[in-house]
Amino acid sequence: MVSIDKYLKKDAILLKYARSAGENETDRIKLQNSGTILVFPVENTYMMNDLLTGFGRNGKEYDFSVYDRVLDRTWMDSRRVEMILMRLKYPEDLAPEKAAEYRGRINEKLEEILRHLAADRNLPVLKLLAEEGFFNAANIEGCIKTLERAGEREMMLWLMNWKNQEIGSDAFDFSL
Repeated sequence: MVSIDKYLKKDAILLKYARSAGENETDRIKLQNSGTILVFPVENTYMMNDLLTGFGRNGKEYDFSVYDRVLDRTWMDSRRVEMILMRLKYPEDLAPEKAAEYRGRINEKLEEILRHLAADRNLPVLKLLAEEGFFNAANIEGCIKTLERAGEREMMLWLMNWKNQEIGSDAFDFSL
């Protein structure tokens, strides 16, 4: 496992957390100058080595072009989706075109992403998807069905509850 501690500058804080008991630990970096939080997947040595080259590059605390280049790789698993969502949540030096591209990729592959999240039982990333506006009246029912087919009851129930709070439930008119 790669450690990023030695790459951190004095103005960055390493935030370590475990998504849930028994799952892989993820290192998150909070850049003090901007408050931006980035996800660094410690379980993927190849990706980590690429991401670490951004520290102190081009005279910046972190050169986000390095992060974006890593995110440009096309495959989408739970971890990459989490990284993209955090990039959208903290868009420091993120060009509007790149943000639109990330949003388009997630929207295009939303069903596949939900299957990955269900397989990983990754409720925190499902919540990030909701927070970043990826669920709406047009796609919510399909998303709930995808989680139901994947057998992920907790995530499905959370999304149903979110739908009822944010979108509302279908009202039935029983008048004659």
